Amino acid sequence: AFEPDTFGPLPVEAEIAADERSLVVFFDEPLDVASVDVAAFTLAADGIAVPAITEVTIAAGSEPTVQLTLDGRLPTGDLTLTVTGVRDLLGNETTGAALLIPFVADVTPPSVTSAVVLSPTSIAVLFSEVVPASTALVPDSYAVDQGIGAPRSVVYDTALIGEAVRLTFETPLAEQTLYTLTVSGLADRSGNVSRTRRTPVTSSSTSSCSIRWPE
Repeated sequence: AFEPDTFGPLPVEAEIAADERSLVVFFDEPLDVASVDVAAFTLAADGIAVPAITEVTIAAGSEPTVQLTLDGRLPTGDLTLTVTGVRDLLGNETTGAALLIPFVADVTPPSVTSAVVLSPTSIAVLFSEVVPASTALVPDSYAVDQGIGAPRSVVYDTALIGEAVRLTFETPLAEQTLYTLTVSGLADRSGNVSRTRRTPVTSSSTSSCSIRWPE
């Protein structure tokens, strides 16, 4: 026998963005767009301050998804998203549907895993994670001592495995010379800024370098 749909849409999964300032919520059926607003969603966690939801939008794509924009980064903890007032296309309304979202915030800053002298005028720097263009591609974030200075250009190097940038310099590096590459101001997508550290450099030519991360 046919059983009509009398249940409101339920949240079944959530994906938190890399910057930890928004999340996409997946529902089990299509939504009535008019019922989707900030007031329909509540995010909470026991004993933990949670950023407020400032904007709600229907995410693009074939799946019924909603993107929630927050006014800060999510903390580590068991988050609970409660949905009330969202309707499906038949008008069935959800009341107090809860979705548990265990979450561990990223508090680890990016680091240089290796650096390779590719040619007398270029060095590849590999990172432990994605470093956004806003800091990774800024020439002033890098400098080589002994008169070499900052690179004239920095680009992502897709020819290398992993997250890497290629530094190109005006002044060539001398053979059999130890240089220090200073890297500053790099942050990952969560806003974690790297602290001072020194990393050995693997050279593919006769040049060699060391890396110094500033305080």
